[in-house]
Amino acid sequence: MFIPIPEKIKTVGIHTRIFSTISAIAILPIVILGYLLFEETSGWIKLGDVTIPLILTLMFMLIAVGVASFQLSSTIRRNSENMIQIFAKMSDGNLTQVLPTVSSDELGSNTRALSEFVKRLRIIVKRVSKEAVKLSESSKTLGENTSELSRKMEDQAASSEEMSSAVEEISASIHSTASRAESQTLIAKKAQTSLAELEGRIRQVHSALVETKADADRMKGETKSGEEALKGTQKAMEAIDESTTKMGATVNVIKEITDRIGLLSLNASIEAARAGEAGKGFAVVAQEIAKLGEQTQENAKRITSAISEALSATKSGREVIESMQTVFQRIGNTVGTTLDRISEVALLSDSQLTASEQVKSAFTEFSISSDEIRNHTQEQTKTSEEFSKTIVSISETTEFLSSVVTQIDELSVRLNEQADKLKSEMNFFET
Repeated sequence: MFIPIPEKIKTVGIHTRIFSTISAIAILPIVILGYLLFEETSGWIKLGDVTIPLILTLMFMLIAVGVASFQLSSTIRRNSENMIQIFAKMSDGNLTQVLPTVSSDELGSNTRALSEFVKRLRIIVKRVSKEAVKLSESSKTLGENTSELSRKMEDQAASSEEMSSAVEEISASIHSTASRAESQTLIAKKAQTSLAELEGRIRQVHSALVETKADADRMKGETKSGEEALKGTQKAMEAIDESTTKMGATVNVIKEITDRIGLLSLNASIEAARAGEAGKGFAVVAQEIAKLGEQTQENAKRITSAISEALSATKSGREVIESMQTVFQRIGNTVGTTLDRISEVALLSDSQLTASEQVKSAFTEFSISSDEIRNHTQEQTKTSEEFSKTIVSISETTEFLSSVVTQIDELSVRLNEQADKLKSEMNFFET
């Protein structure tokens, strides 16, 4: 789009200037000859020989033609040289030059339009360079976050293994408790002679329950630690999502810029076609500008595709983390329930120890307590099996999340490489 000429400057087209010059040169001999004829007929002068006046008239015409042609050609030459000079500097990446306005014709308008284009392109290059630096910093931050997340996933995997071992121990303890409770029921039916042995077994059960409770307390603490780690991971994923969204907005700005470059190159091609032979060089430059706009558009598309992949991976990671938080909450609830039941069993063991000391009066209560212990241990066995399945699911989820983190890390590396390439390309321009 051409820049409008200020109202104080009168626009004169190049065709008008050429026509006016030729008309003035053509009218000049007619005026001179008419003046001589008028003087001759009026009797003011007498021309014996018209050769000398004609020669003088012809010489004056040639001088006028030469002066007018020189003025017109020098104006066109200065505009053309200025445009060639700035095109040469633009090809070297120099965008600091501004063309002076030599005339108000079409070439002068082209000069002003080109100066404005260079000015806007300089602003665009500066903005793109700044955004490239920001993109590089964001990709580095993303890489650091994914590395930290990967370490946390490794810790989580180790915690899952420890939880699995603890659950196996709990399951073994529960099975042992069930077996002992069954034995206590049989011993209670044999008679009072087995009461001493039964008391010893009850004490062993109580000790196992204390150890089981300690394991459950430790498991509960590890579950809380896992929940805190997942919260930190979720915050990091949200920061990654926000940074990627900003990069998408920057790419949209680059697309708008390339569209403007295409429009400017089209206008330049049209004006070069109008200028004829004098505009061939300008047309070549316009084609190069159009190619540059197409390359920029392709790079913007590749960046947009990379950002879309990053957003998709971030979304999947966030969903996995939310699912893991729910699983950890369920694990915490299950561990709390297990602790409550273990406490109940411990209380029952204490009551059994007291009942065994009362011999016959507490024998019936002892038998009932043994049955209750057996029922509780069966429920605990089912709970431990479900808890084992949950831990297996957590391990699988952790492995999947680790693979997602690895993909995000690879994406951040590619994004950093693309940002470095963009910065190197922008460093070509001197603003």
